Amino acid sequence: MLPVGERAKELLPSVLLTLTSIVQALSLEVLWSSAREASHLWHPGPLRLAGWLQVAAVFLTIVLVWIYYAQLVMRFRWVPLVRDSIVPFGFGLGQFALASLLAPGQLGSWCFVVAGLFAFAIAASVSAFRTAARDHDNDWYFAAFPWTGWGRFVPGATAIALFSGAGLLARRAAAGSGSALVAVAIVNGVLVWQIGLQRRYWNRSVLAPRAEP
Repeated sequence: MLPVGERAKELLPSVLLTLTSIVQALSLEVLWSSAREASHLWHPGPLRLAGWLQVAAVFLTIVLVWIYYAQLVMRFRWVPLVRDSIVPFGFGLGQFALASLLAPGQLGSWCFVVAGLFAFAIAASVSAFRTAARDHDNDWYFAAFPWTGWGRFVPGATAIALFSGAGLLARRAAAGSGSALVAVAIVNGVLVWQIGLQRRYWNRSVLAPRAEP
């Protein structure tokens, strides 16, 4: 490989994780600012629980994006493309939108933004895996876990469907109602499930045998 390509491959983990950490830190700052300004979070009432569940979901989303990137750069080696440095900003914009939509009357839109962010994450993941699959340094991984078939999209598609269903439920529910609480609880449950999936995928990767040259 040419020297620039090899250098880019070696520097990718530190560059990508540094960029992601900055974006995630800004997302946490936006979340904190929005939570401080949301009066319904700080006064007793039916809107308070749903509001704090939204805050928890945004925090889980930030954690999930960080876990995804940390695992990605530790699992694969590849020569980065320009889009690899742009994708974290897309996640950041989605997270900023989620943190800004904490008003009770915007719960439906908030759920749909979560679904859109997950659709973006799936597209970014497909792009990253395709790039990694073209690099022979990752042959050991794809030999152990073939990246083929539509089955790989089932968890992400299921999550998007559940987020969208929660959005439809929230659109029809009154703010602070039991249905609104169920919608936010669904979002949190799916995010916890996705974090659990990432944990399982990482443990599986760590235990995968690497083929000897």
